[in-house]
Amino acid sequence: MKVVITETAGAGWRQGTGRPVELPVIISILQNRAEVLHLIGANDRASTDLARSLKLARNGLDHRAEAACLRRLSDVSRASSRYQQSLEYANESLACYQGLKDDQGVAECLICIGAVKFYQGDYRQALDYYERSLGIRKAGGKSRGLAESYNHIGGAYRSLGDYPAALDFYGRGLAMHQDLGNLPGESMSLNNIGIVYDTLGEYQKALEHYNKALGIQQRIGDRQAQSASLANMGYVYGRLGDNQVALRYYQQALVIQQETGDRRGQAYSFNHLGVLYSGLGDYNAALVYYKKSLRIREEIGQRQGQANSHNNIGMVLFRQGSYEEALVHLVQACDIREKAGDRSGQSYCLSNIASVYIEQDRYDEARRSLEEAVEIAAGIGDRDAQRRACVGLAELAITVKEGEQGAHYARTALELAEDLGTKPGRAEALLLQARIRGDDESYDQVIASYDELDQPFGTAKACYFYGLMLGGRGDTGRSAGFLQRSRDIFAKIGAKAWIDKIDRHTAGPG
Repeated sequence: MKVVITETAGAGWRQGTGRPVELPVIISILQNRAEVLHLIGANDRASTDLARSLKLARNGLDHRAEAACLRRLSDVSRASSRYQQSLEYANESLACYQGLKDDQGVAECLICIGAVKFYQGDYRQALDYYERSLGIRKAGGKSRGLAESYNHIGGAYRSLGDYPAALDFYGRGLAMHQDLGNLPGESMSLNNIGIVYDTLGEYQKALEHYNKALGIQQRIGDRQAQSASLANMGYVYGRLGDNQVALRYYQQALVIQQETGDRRGQAYSFNHLGVLYSGLGDYNAALVYYKKSLRIREEIGQRQGQANSHNNIGMVLFRQGSYEEALVHLVQACDIREKAGDRSGQSYCLSNIASVYIEQDRYDEARRSLEEAVEIAAGIGDRDAQRRACVGLAELAITVKEGEQGAHYARTALELAEDLGTKPGRAEALLLQARIRGDDESYDQVIASYDELDQPFGTAKACYFYGLMLGGRGDTGRSAGFLQRSRDIFAKIGAKAWIDKIDRHTAGPG
């Protein structure tokens, strides 16, 4: 028999059979439905259910249900980038749990507050809240909550660029999930460890962990988690240059996301497909997928995702040489991140904006953007964002013939990359040093580094600058060879702005 729940005056809610439904049951139904809506990205509808649930809990003086509703409202608000509102709900929930003397509820609220700080780019404060939660959960012995705290701390250290600490805490979370037999938690930890190895350029180790996570997710039927692992694997294969394999993984992820109505996941996969096609040099296809991702993120109110999409669209347009249009999107991304309080994201956007300014010979504006990016990154302790800004400052110094400053920033970028253990960052800094030193050995080293990472854009840039250097010292034969290799790669990946640079350099007089 189908049961219909209706709201009536005074008596609360009744089933279609005429029997009254207990208030806690109604609250539970609304909260559970909100959880499902939140998972598929329907956050406005989830908020509506939770607001109704909260009203019922307060009317019934059910303080425990009230605390739970407030905590979940914090989660949903955070997912919609309404960070101040999320903090208010989390603090209200925290006060409720403290009144109930519920330590585990308090620990959950501390995680919620830490997560808001994390998404605002204040990783140090996030870490403080996560560690406070950890202290409470440790007193309760082994638990899923304790493993969750390890995972959050690992995420904070990853964002701070302390990858050894991130792997340590992710590993502690993994071991605890395994001890508890918590397969969903185990797969999540494996996935997070894979992300760290991916960031470090350790692609085979990343794939190993993603594959283990996927195997668990398939066994337990967690389709949403499967789609995330498949998309992550697609990204790694794209970085390795195996684009057809990457495409198959993305397509598998999309099928699951479409079947489950996971719009947030679809936006994620469309974004990754944009990255793939950008790497293939099909910038028109990349823009189509980035814009699909942006459209979904706008519809579901995912402001941070919108910033990411605008940033990616801007960088494609930058590589195509459409500098003014690129700036429109990069400035939008920066504005969203600044308003959301995402200081780390704001720093990255400022560095990208400066790259466009350098190409437009707007050097004073580039310098101001990069100095602001460095200041923000240093203030929050984000070492990778500092590295990225130092790369930009070195690029600017080299362009305006400030060799000593360029060498300083290139050296700082290299030191940060080596401390972080990121191979792509190291190759980027080595290229800057090769341009300053101007010797064959430095260029040979950086070209080998990019070839090993299978990053054709980096290889092409290195060949371009090496070709220019060789031409400058009169070695025209070798210069032409490296410039042609550079042009072939740029043509394959569709980097029109760089092709134009080579053609202008190699064109004959008049």
